Amino acid sequence: MSIQRYVADELTHFVGRQIGPDRERYDLLVKILSTGWLIAPGTQNEDGSPNDGRISYRYNWSKKISDSEGLFSSSAVCFCDIPVADLGLHVRKYSRFGLAFTKTFLIDKGAAPVFYIPRGIRRFGVTRAEALDSLSGELQRLHPSPPPGAVSWESPKRSLLETFFEDLVLPFLKPFDETRAEDDPDNYYMEREWRTLTSINFRLADVRRVILPEEYRSLLRENVPMFTGQVTFVGP
Repeated sequence: MSIQRYVADELTHFVGRQIGPDRERYDLLVKILSTGWLIAPGTQNEDGSPNDGRISYRYNWSKKISDSEGLFSSSAVCFCDIPVADLGLHVRKYSRFGLAFTKTFLIDKGAAPVFYIPRGIRRFGVTRAEALDSLSGELQRLHPSPPPGAVSWESPKRSLLETFFEDLVLPFLKPFDETRAEDDPDNYYMEREWRTLTSINFRLADVRRVILPEEYRSLLRENVPMFTGQVTFVGP
């Protein structure tokens, strides 16, 4: 057990922030537990089956690097490093349904913490957002768009430096507005986020904890009877 109570020895993934009522979120949680997959968008095989070795990158040249949904995005499964006793704020922002794994398990899957960048902090005459956005032209030079009307087109082969930045730096940068209140949904710093860039295949025994409202206690036992890990109930 860690002696640092402000971090956890497990990382938690919450499900269903973008979908409807709680029952739909619960059904999604059960599906994840039953299939043994947390799927990162864009990493499936051609037949739609999960793939835990694939990473997906996307550039949107109409955006800035410092935008919330910025110029560069990658496949990711996201987790928060928050002790169970302090999850209330995060639950209210995201969802009352989640599952947690030990840090050791997820580090072995490639998980790493993100680097938070406060957009408005000024240093050497420019804000950090402006410093980030100044790289946009260089990135576009390295990754030009396909020529108009091209039938087939191959992006230039990545150098070691490009590979380093695309695999280990850009996917883990998270600009945020440092002026927002703690409970603001766009104050991302409070998430203490970790990410994996690939989908995660797991056994039910790998799940350290399931988080859900207490009214789903009996349903969970009925739908996932083989789960023997910890269950934490959360309120409204």
